[in-house]
Amino acid sequence: MTRVLKVKVGSRWFIVEVDDMSTSPIHVLVDGEPVDVEIDGAAIEPDPPGPPQARRSEARDQSAQDIDTSPSVASTEIRHTILAPMPGVIISISHAVGGHIRNGDEACVLEAMKMHQSIRSDGEGTVTRILVQPGQQVRGGEPLIELS
Repeated sequence: MTRVLKVKVGSRWFIVEVDDMSTSPIHVLVDGEPVDVEIDGAAIEPDPPGPPQARRSEARDQSAQDIDTSPSVASTEIRHTILAPMPGVIISISHAVGGHIRNGDEACVLEAMKMHQSIRSDGEGTVTRILVQPGQQVRGGEPLIELS
């Protein structure tokens, strides 16, 4: 069974996919790149139930909650989510939680293929949660900012 984790090394976040923990070194994918790692006697929890794709989605949802620095907004209805149009690294966030974003406003800056891309909002609303931070690697389609 594949296990998907979001890990922080220094100031960067990575998506790590682990298949077989019985080998040494363990072969994993870090943001899609193969890497061999060794674990020093760490306690390992069993895989949660459900198909791997569901666990991957849950891991991303949980990791987004872990890096959200805003107060709890569970009662606020999310009307729109700004998504990463391509894989890259977040360079900056243009708005704070509670700020208003209009359609076409710059939401953040993403570095992809050594170019800075201004990610513009395709919706309007108040920033409810910022799901990423500068320096974080994101995949295409990954949620960046939620609006209510």
